Amino acid sequence: MRKHWLPLLRRSPRSALDRLLGLGVARLEPPVQDRAIRYLLCRRFHRLIGHWPDLDAPRSFSEYILRRIIHDRDPRLKILCDKVALRSYIATALGPEFVVPLLGVWDNADAIDWTRLPERFVLKPSHFSGPVQLVRGPYDGHKLARWAKRWLAQDYFHRSLEWGYLGAPRRILAEPLLIGPDGGPALEVQVQVVAGQTVLIGLVTGERGTPDRYGDWFYPDGTRPANRARQPLRHGPLPQGILRDVVPLAQKVATGFSQLRVDFYLTDQGPRIGELTPYDSGGHRRFDPPGLDFELGALWSRLDGAFPDRPAQSLAP
Repeated sequence: MRKHWLPLLRRSPRSALDRLLGLGVARLEPPVQDRAIRYLLCRRFHRLIGHWPDLDAPRSFSEYILRRIIHDRDPRLKILCDKVALRSYIATALGPEFVVPLLGVWDNADAIDWTRLPERFVLKPSHFSGPVQLVRGPYDGHKLARWAKRWLAQDYFHRSLEWGYLGAPRRILAEPLLIGPDGGPALEVQVQVVAGQTVLIGLVTGERGTPDRYGDWFYPDGTRPANRARQPLRHGPLPQGILRDVVPLAQKVATGFSQLRVDFYLTDQGPRIGELTPYDSGGHRRFDPPGLDFELGALWSRLDGAFPDRPAQSLAP
């Protein structure tokens, strides 16, 4: 049997090996569980970033994110990591007009009536970060049902070890495929907010996990990080409308958090918030330029203490 699973672990260490380790960790009792999770996350950080993190005196943005994953037990993180509960949070903070509409929510893939869904929609799990199926025309409901069952059978915490996903209800949701003002795909805008201040803005297009995924990154004044400034813009300069209409919304919905990445879609009906991301890239984003990681970390460091982590004795939900 070893010959079947060993190549899988080599090809996809995070999705396979980390999932097995996470499943084992979930069965441990505290405080052994907490120590095991800290070790596994620090080891993953070392493997992907290239050095061991300093959680006692973090200097980089990635180290601060990792410290949040390990230590912060703010109960609101559970809401942010649940794509169904998140909608009520956004509606309360900003208004229902900024919530992406829902076509349906199911906790059983066999309960989905595919004949009642339009030809164009988005299918995703509510308890995961990343997976999505974009449906742009006639589709095979049986194939989509297999995806839905696969998602419902998995616990994202076993893969990510991120506390906000621990115990999240497993559901499938469908959303309309959003359209941009020009009739094409809606542009994604990612606003990085640290202690109420916008520090970075990204204009992103392309499907996740594909070579077409690309982002132009800007400081709030419209300038670009040094390495990015030498590359041609794919989306053009930062539109002033984003600074006027989108950034204030991001700062308002992120009020009271040490950091949040607020992910918008610019649609023909106005801006919609798709996600509020507290665990940006799981704490191991590869910044371009690399120094940007420490630049954002320095900004976070100046505000450290204003929004202290909420510690817990264990990872119990």
